[in-house]
Amino acid sequence: MASVSHIFVDEVHERDLNTDFLLIILKDLLARRKSLKLVLMSATLNADTFSSYFAGTPTVTIPGRTFPVKEHRLEDVLQMTGYEVVAGSNYAQKKKKNDKAPQTSKTVLKTMYGSKYDSKVIDSLAIVDESVINYELIAALLKYIADTQGEGAILVFLPGLMEITKAIEEVKKNQFFNNTSTALVYPLHSSLSTAEQTAIFEVPPPGVRKVIFSTNIAGTSSFARLLM
Repeated sequence: MASVSHIFVDEVHERDLNTDFLLIILKDLLARRKSLKLVLMSATLNADTFSSYFAGTPTVTIPGRTFPVKEHRLEDVLQMTGYEVVAGSNYAQKKKKNDKAPQTSKTVLKTMYGSKYDSKVIDSLAIVDESVINYELIAALLKYIADTQGEGAILVFLPGLMEITKAIEEVKKNQFFNNTSTALVYPLHSSLSTAEQTAIFEVPPPGVRKVIFSTNIAGTSSFARLLM
């Protein structure tokens, strides 16, 4: 059996007890295994700190790329999609005993936003429960993007497998996302096999929208080309 020649530790900046303990073990191992190569990787680490800890080991910097990001908040999404939060639905605040009004009054919201948003948006903001994931709104937003934006993949971050499953079920109620000739919808989480994860990287045919519902696994460097 061949011995290990290289050890790679990714996202090493995420310092916790386990990571620090691992680095202590690796430092001791390097002192005894002169042929062993250790590569520490991160997009945001303080390289000098880690280099110093490993007796001035050399560092390599690879220039990264940045892309413009335009931020849209909940009120913008409601305005764009025309989606309305309905009182009494799963996505509206539930009135508790002795509560006479929603948490945020429409008067306050109108004063805050002026005429920037229509009355339906204000009504929805007054009753929306932001502590729950609105799968209907996710579906509406994805359809809006598919209808109005140019080609490109869409990545949706969700907390876990259960939320991913619910979101996909809701989105596929729309025929556009339930037809492989118009959209390819993928889940992405740590429970998938290597083959299933690899399929996500395939470039879809022209005119087909790729949509990935993922946990934070897509935030790792191994998925850097996910949306290509």
